[in-house]
Parts: sequence; C-alpha cells; structure tokens
Amino acid sequence: MMKVKPSQRTEKIRYAIREIAAEAAKEEKTGKKLIYLNIGDPAKYGWRFPSCLFAAVKKNVVKSAAYANSLGEETARQSIVSDWKKQGVTNLKPDDIIVGQGISELVIFTLGALLDPKDNILLPSPGYPLYNNTVHFFNGQVKTYRLIEEEQWQPDLEQLEKRIDKRTKAIVVINPSNPTGQLIKQEKLRGIIRIAKKHKLLIISDETYGKLAFKKNSFVSLAKICSDHPIMVFNSLSKSHMVPGWRVGWATLSGPKKSLLKYKEAIQKLVRTRLSAVHPFQYAIISALESSNKHLPPAIAALKKRAHYATKRLNQIKGISAQMPEAAFFIYATINLPIKSDLQFVRDLIKAGVVLVPGSGFGQEKGKWHFRLVLLPELPILKKALDIIENYIERKYKK
Repeated sequence: MMKVKPSQRTEKIRYAIREIAAEAAKEEKTGKKLIYLNIGDPAKYGWRFPSCLFAAVKKNVVKSAAYANSLGEETARQSIVSDWKKQGVTNLKPDDIIVGQGISELVIFTLGALLDPKDNILLPSPGYPLYNNTVHFFNGQVKTYRLIEEEQWQPDLEQLEKRIDKRTKAIVVINPSNPTGQLIKQEKLRGIIRIAKKHKLLIISDETYGKLAFKKNSFVSLAKICSDHPIMVFNSLSKSHMVPGWRVGWATLSGPKKSLLKYKEAIQKLVRTRLSAVHPFQYAIISALESSNKHLPPAIAALKKRAHYATKRLNQIKGISAQMPEAAFFIYATINLPIKSDLQFVRDLIKAGVVLVPGSGFGQEKGKWHFRLVLLPELPILKKALDIIENYIERKYKK
C-alpha cells in the first residue's frame, strides 16, 4: 500500500499548548473533570467583547461579503494609522499596515518574505512557539537569546549580540512577554535597538498584550521609542478585546521608507496570494481603536487581582516559585522539585485534575523546569486549581 511521505519541514513543528489539550481530552474521556489553565482564550472563560465591536461588524456585513483589499480594509488601516499618531508615531500611511487573520498569519508572511533556507532569526527563550515553528517551516535556523529569570525575565543582551552571525536576519521581541507576563524595561529595549542598528537587523516586535499592562502607561511600543530603524510591530484584537476567534490582527512596518521598500513589496506579494483576510471582522478594528475601551480598566483590575492571588499561592507551595506578572494573563512558574521533566509533571497534574503547559513548550535553560498557568478563570476556579496542584505536590513529594 502506498504511503504519502510528509515533508521534512514538519518534523520539528511542536505546539505544546494544543498538544497538551489533546492529552487532556483523552483524560476527560475517562470521566475525569479537568480545570483548563493552558490556553489564553478569554472567550472560553466567559470574558465578553465590547458590544460596539459586534455592532460595527453587523452594520457592514452586507458590503463586506465582497473581498477586502489584500492589505486590509482601507478604512480599518486608516484607523490604525490614526491610532499610531495618537501614540506619537507619525510617519505611517495605510500601505504600511497589513491586516491579517490573526498575528499567526502575519508571522508567516513576515518571515516568509525575509528568510532563505539556513537564515536565522534571534528569538526570546522562553518565547511564544509560533515563531520557532514558522522559522522551521521555512527551513531557517532557530537561534535563541535567554530571558534572565533572576532579573524579572529581562533579555540577556550580551548573549543576544554574541549569537548574531552573517545569516541572522532579525531580532524578535515579545513585549509584554508570553509566557512570563513581564514587560521589557525601556533600557533593554534601547539596547536591542542599538544592537539591531549595529548589525543592520530588522526588529520584529510582538505587542499583542500591550493594552493589558497592569500599571498605566508602563508599556511603550518599540515603534514609538525608535523611528529611524526598520521595525515590524504586531497588534491584535484577540486578547485586549476578547475576540480570538475573530482572527483580527495587523502588522505595521515602521521606520525609514527606503530601507523597507523591497521588503514591503515582498510581503505584499505573499499577502495577495490569499486574496484577503476575512472582511466583516475588519470593521471591528475601527470600533476598537476609536471607542473609549471602557472594558479595559475593569478587565485589567480583575486580571491583576487574580495574578496577585495566584502568585502568592504558588509561592506558598513547597517546590514552586513564581514572579508577579506585569501584564497579560499568564504566570510562568518555576518547578524546584525532583522531577524527571516538566512535561511529565504536567501530565501527572492532568490526571490530578488541572491542565497547564510545560515550560519546554516555550523554552527554558537546561536543568530548569517551568510551567505556564493562565489567569483567566474566576478566583474560585483558580483557588480550586491551585488547591489541586498543592495537594498533588504534597502527596507526591512529601518526603
């Protein structure tokens, strides 16, 4: 019988967040009740999007039955440009913006237009696995720079610069960080800019969680800090406006126009191959950026309260330590127990009743173990989950 052979590019693809969900689903089939703390999907946990977003989609649903511009609905891109101006980034035009089906699609276009086989991109470790997988998909090489746990997960700039070689094409920054929930300090961001300028590297800044910083005005976009160097910035409605299933994200090419011209043309070639992103939901961008976003302060207050509670509880569990996040809805906790691997630790916890994501799915230093915990459930559910984790560790490691 003939067997269809898959491509080599799929061999290195790993996505622990969904892979763990598949393992949890098997456990549920046995009748086990599980608390899911693995996927950052606000809608799954009862968070509701602002009503003005749906009103905008509904209002435009008839005319948006047609294809949109490949780069994105013109009025949506103009709204994004206006929003950047409010932030002090004034050198943008609508054709510097690309609307995509979530940031995931835009990462594929961005790296596809940048990488040749064996080129490399510097990625944070720990970091979001989408970037590693996309580099592998294009037969590139993954190089990582560490985020220093003892320094509140700040980037190791010395190591970053040492890992640059003649095949390095870009530096990826995820700020606020997924999975750690920490903000990169401005002096570190300026250090990354200095290194990128010195070595003539594109900066790719994923700012998905920028609107979910706990302290007001604590997050600043790299595009605002630097206007004289090429920077690709990713933003999205998925997390800040609780609509991940709508798949609405956008990329902004910021910096000197001449240095970006050929690269922008290459991205646009790839974008045109899929005709357009889903049209109706692009109108939600206009509503989101032009509304008062009254939903954000209470959402941030609730997340901050849950983060304080979960951080305190985790640090009270023998063998677990955690740092209070500064944004988003994750805690990246450290396991200081005699375990075989963080993956096995998480598998055992699934059997106990809680679903987490192992740190190996995001990257970690050799000999260290972590897990990511999602803060989206209400406090009683978080309390129950943390009770299960604590009881499991007390039983398993009581010696």
